[in-house]
Amino acid sequence: MAWGREAPGIQDWLTRLQRNDVKFTSLTILAARKVSESDMIKLFDTIRVNCVLREFSSGRAVSLGELTALAAMRGVHETLQSLSFGDVTLGDAGLAHLASCWTRMWLASVDLGNKGFTPGAAPSLAILLGKEHRLRELHLGRNAIGDEGIIAVCRALQQSPGQLELLDLGSFQTIEIPRAHQGFTSSVNHLSLSIPPSVLPV
Repeated sequence: MAWGREAPGIQDWLTRLQRNDVKFTSLTILAARKVSESDMIKLFDTIRVNCVLREFSSGRAVSLGELTALAAMRGVHETLQSLSFGDVTLGDAGLAHLASCWTRMWLASVDLGNKGFTPGAAPSLAILLGKEHRLRELHLGRNAIGDEGIIAVCRALQQSPGQLELLDLGSFQTIEIPRAHQGFTSSVNHLSLSIPPSVLPV
């Protein structure tokens, strides 16, 4: 980055995505970055038809309108592999809205860490997992979903034809580990429970 050069903005991102810039394979939007709801919706609509971008991450709070656009962001070319979005304000209600209109994206990694989830997020998590059959990594650390949420995740994974390679539950302090382990062995290769993460074979 050259000193004094203005940071790329939404129009630059849209242009590069529309042109399928081969060097534009990853996009990260920091939490403090100011982007309007309408521009984020345009961004999601553009990503949907892009065939280069592989990783998208945004730490911004997301509106219901943005979640609707995000849920419909299934790539025509199924290029997007890694997705991280939202902040602690997403909560159970935001996840429920997302799950209600989610379109399968064939993602390999989804980061839902520190999104303000409680045990009430369990049904929505199960819906999302039931649709993402190629998912290999799921990050749920720093959420208070407890036993109920973890068991719902286990059941959803057991019913999925996919094979999760990493389930990150970092920072869960109150779950009953033996109970939460039930069902993992056939659906998860590695389980992470600590902070910093320490990947343990299951």
